[in-house]
Amino acid sequence: MNKLKPILLFSGLLLVLSCCTEETNDLSQSNTSGEWLHHGADHFSSKYAALDQINPDNFEQLEVAWRWESADNRIPETMLYPTGDYRATPLVVDGIMYTNTNHGQVVALNPTTGEELWLFDPESYKLG
Repeated sequence: MNKLKPILLFSGLLLVLSCCTEETNDLSQSNTSGEWLHHGADHFSSKYAALDQINPDNFEQLEVAWRWESADNRIPETMLYPTGDYRATPLVVDGIMYTNTNHGQVVALNPTTGEELWLFDPESYKLG
């Protein structure tokens, strides 16, 4: 019991100190900048952006601004393997959109024009 007493005291001290940390409101803040710094926009994956440009009055007038053709389409068909119906949720950080493909490629896009800024291809599809 004497050997166990210091361990129990230390564990209790850690428990008390962990309760004394400063509370932050980071989880409760909504995304008003238009950037999605987390998967699904925020810690709750709400996939909601509080933008006033889209509203019930103009919703039906929306059109697709651009489409990006996945870099996977550039891989020779003989090297492709089934990946299922994979869909990524992009991040937008400092005005650049980042996403990945079914075959592990990562791409940076201009979110206004859809222009491909850079592409990282680890060529994992070559391993089968």
